[in-house]
Amino acid sequence: MENIIVVLDFDGTIALGERAKIKYSKEFFALKVDNRHITRDTYPLGREKYEQLMKYVTTQGIMEFDLERGVGRFLRKLYSEGFRFAIVTSRHDTPERPELSACIRYCRHHGLPIDYFHNTNDLPKNVICDRLHARAIIDDTLKKLLELRGTSLELFFLTQTWNSHEHSQAYRTPEIKVVRSWKEFYKGMVKLKERHEFIARKLGISNSWNNLSKIVHYECQHPEDFKRFL
Repeated sequence: MENIIVVLDFDGTIALGERAKIKYSKEFFALKVDNRHITRDTYPLGREKYEQLMKYVTTQGIMEFDLERGVGRFLRKLYSEGFRFAIVTSRHDTPERPELSACIRYCRHHGLPIDYFHNTNDLPKNVICDRLHARAIIDDTLKKLLELRGTSLELFFLTQTWNSHEHSQAYRTPEIKVVRSWKEFYKGMVKLKERHEFIARKLGISNSWNNLSKIVHYECQHPEDFKRFL
């Protein structure tokens, strides 16, 4: 079996910038905010001020981000079991806004076993995921995952306090697997690997990226097999 490629979102999934946003909102704008008002759409001072804040927070302030609980432990466990990881992010990658470089520095600092880092460059995430031959993706933004329905990707939505307004829709969407922690994500990835190996053996093919569409098609067409499998 080849290594299984998994795409990871960075902000809000691996690294949590709430405390940094709250701190620098107060420092830069004398504004007191909480977790409910630190997104582009909810920031009290509007999008322009939010972008000013983020230009600093996502670069110079990167080391003040909190590492999501369990990320290091469970990524390392998955890595030892044949999974490989790529961060795909909309973070800028320019001399003026070296956000992707800051992301790489953060991951290296925390010893995360992530080999690949990609800026979307305004491309849909599915284009990058397809190039990487990825089998799964985890993100804390439901909208981004909904855009990936109908692909070969297994879609994992990580619940957080700031995306609580999306939880009910995520639970109602059959294509979305809702996880509340990296431990749950780990279990989901182990199950994915077991299912794909089961299907590959059944079809007499290798569990490799070039057979992924056949594996996923079989899984969709034969749900009864997986009731027995599970």
